[in-house]
Order: sequence, then C-alpha cells, then structure tokens
Amino acid sequence: MRRHLDRSARFARAGLFVLWALAALSLCVLPSVSRAQPWFSAEACRVDAAEVDPRVLPPKEEAALRVAARDIVNGTGRFWRITSPDGAVSHLWGSLHSSDRLILDLPAEVRGAIAGARVVALEYNPVAADRAALEQQQYPPQMWRSEWLPPDMRTDFPADIRSWIEMRLEYMGWGADILGELSDAGLAQIVLSDPCEDFASGVIPFQDNYIGTLAHIAGIPIVGLEPADAFVSDLASPENQERARAMVQVFAAYLAPWDGPSGRATWFALYRQGRIAEMMVWDNAYLASILGEDQAERLARLTYGYLLDTRNHRFVETARPLLDEGGLFIVAGSFHLPGDAGLVALLRQAGYDVVRISLPGEAP
Repeated sequence: MRRHLDRSARFARAGLFVLWALAALSLCVLPSVSRAQPWFSAEACRVDAAEVDPRVLPPKEEAALRVAARDIVNGTGRFWRITSPDGAVSHLWGSLHSSDRLILDLPAEVRGAIAGARVVALEYNPVAADRAALEQQQYPPQMWRSEWLPPDMRTDFPADIRSWIEMRLEYMGWGADILGELSDAGLAQIVLSDPCEDFASGVIPFQDNYIGTLAHIAGIPIVGLEPADAFVSDLASPENQERARAMVQVFAAYLAPWDGPSGRATWFALYRQGRIAEMMVWDNAYLASILGEDQAERLARLTYGYLLDTRNHRFVETARPLLDEGGLFIVAGSFHLPGDAGLVALLRQAGYDVVRISLPGEAP
C-alpha cells in the first residue's frame, strides 16, 4: 500500500500527463533540477537553420548513407497521394515528432491537403473522449510493476544507459529511485520523450499535434490510427516483455551527452529534404556506436519490429474504410513510411495506388 501511495504522490508532484506520442511525452510542469543531463540545454537544442553540418556528417559518410539507403524501398519523400481502386483520393504525410519552428513550417502543398481533408488521422487521437479515457491516458496502471514484485533496478543494463535513465527520471520530477517501481512498458514510454521538447511542452505542439490543431480549427474530424493507450497496453503484455525492455535501452541511448545543435540541425535537414531512409541508416549507425553493433542490431530489431512493423499493419487496417471514402489525411512518423513493411508498401499491397508528391527542397 505504501508503494501505491508513493506512486500517486509522484504523479502529483511531477505534474505529468503520460500520453503516447512516439518521441514526445507531454510535460505540464518541469521541476528545476539543473544538474540532470545539462547537455540538453535550451541553447544546445536551438536550431537556427536546417543544414547538413560536414563536421557531424562528413561528405564521405553522407555518400555512404546514400548508398546504404538504396536498399530501403520508398525511402525518399514525406508526402504521398493515395488513390483507392474506386478513385477516391487521400494523402499520407511522414511527420517528425518535434515542435521546432523549422519542423512546424509545413509546405504549402501539405497545408492545402490538410485544409481540404474530410478526416485527419493521427497515430492516436490526443483528445480524450471522456473522463475515463482521460484518466487512463494520464495515469495508466500499466506504468507500474506489480506491488507484489521486487523493485527492478535494471542491473542488467549497461551502466551508462542506466545512469542516463536515472538522470532523465530525476529531471522530469519522478526521482531516480522510482526506476525500480516502473514497468518496462512505463519506462519505455518515458524515455521515448525528447528532452529538447521539455522547453516547449504544454505550450507549442509537436508537428503531429500541430496538424491536429489545424484540423480542429477547421472543424475537420480527428481519428486515431490506434487507441491512445495501445502503446503501453501492448508493451505491458507478457509476450512483449522482451520488446519493451529492448525499447527502453534503444531510446535511452539517445540520452547520451552531446555537444550542441549541429547534429540536430543535420537531422532536421535530412528530414526536410525527404531523405528518410538515410535518416534510418544514420540512426542505426548511431545506435551501434552507443550499444555495440551486435547488441544494437538485436535491440533495434525487437524495438522497431513492434514500433513500426506491427503498428503499421494496425494503421492500415484502421485507415482502409476511410481511404475507400477518400479525403483522408494520414499523419504518421516518417520512419513508418519506408521499407517492405512500411506504410507505402502495405497500402500498395492492400490495393491502393500510392504515388510520391515531390516537395520543393526535397531530394529527387
């Protein structure tokens, strides 16, 4: 019972709304703990221009990315037109889960498609349908280990990974000692949040929710491609225990110390140029540098086998009746689009004609 009371108190003290958003967790109140992960400062997170920095991505490495990315089908482009067998037209947009102004600056063609949509589909609908749904989103019970189980301090994790997680928990107001109380599903949901989003959280929406906001203002209905609690519910199931634990380590790797905004600016540049497969290859190389090549490959396969592949099939099944009517604008993280199990390929397999719409400034 004491553990249960402590958990409730921590929720209240941190002021957290635990909502699934692929790489963004909403924080309503940030405690002032300056010692935790100071490398994620407002200055280090600020990007003035989305440009590839050769100090971060030298020309030879950039060329190698291009070559490796050729093996990933549908790897270039963020914006796609979907036509049903009966001729109904919809659109697919690959987002980046960021509230940075350079990411919220949507191309005119995309804004036009949103304005003309009949329905907008996000990965999940962030607007709760009722009080019960709101409580489930804010305080999902799957976040916690059973009170009858001993604390799990993740001693099997590499020491630096565990340290970065503890620092993140401290910075978010949970306290490092709560690590042992959280389930793998709950911990995965927490470390998915981007520390650079802390500064604008609760004030400026990240791109997906910004599109949802535009739809809301225009009176366009918003639907979720999966339930809002699907992520934590799925990963809390016994068959996904290994996946959840792998996901914690993969996303904790992004909490590593960094030197400034150059890498973030390069990442934004690749995204704005529609070079999604290259981003995926670069991401794999980064994980290998932190986790080791073999471990990174194993953990990433477990993580993305669920995060992308499993959820992509769910997204398509949810979208199909709406696509058949036409006028649907789908928003999904850009990594959901490429690959043999990506949304573009799965939609084609389902009988839809999917054609890339090239945007100004994108790679050919």
